[in-house]
Amino acid sequence: MNIKSVQFITQEEKNDLLNVIDNFFSEEFRIKRKVARITASADDDYCNRITLNADLFNVGLGQVYVRCGYLNDACEAKREIAIARIYFAKQKNGHGTALLSKLCKVAQKYNYEIISFECPNNNCRAFATRFGFSKCCVISPKNLAVSLEAYENNKNLYLH
Repeated sequence: MNIKSVQFITQEEKNDLLNVIDNFFSEEFRIKRKVARITASADDDYCNRITLNADLFNVGLGQVYVRCGYLNDACEAKREIAIARIYFAKQKNGHGTALLSKLCKVAQKYNYEIISFECPNNNCRAFATRFGFSKCCVISPKNLAVSLEAYENNKNLYLH
């Protein structure tokens, strides 16, 4: 990775990423307290990757683990948001779509090149395919935004 091309994660970006996860749990599950925390590279002012964690498994809601930044040390590493774990006790209620939408917006704001799922199982692959992710469960934020908009438009057609 060329050090001159590395874009460090600013404190503002860290706060926005934390707020995305907190706002998601607040809106989807009416959780009022802050639940997201950075579990890796939190205190490094010049970090190029972080891991976010929100674990509400013990109260029956779910878990979200997201990695952000340059996640691959290869020369061609791209700025990425990788969903390492996504689990909701109640599935097929729109929680995954809502989270993807929020992550897509922050990815566009901070110039992430890809959004991916790490080690997806069959259910995750089916979910990702619905939104245009590749076989490797990777998509650009721009393409995901288009897919999410089309999904919402089609959903609204069936509701009216």
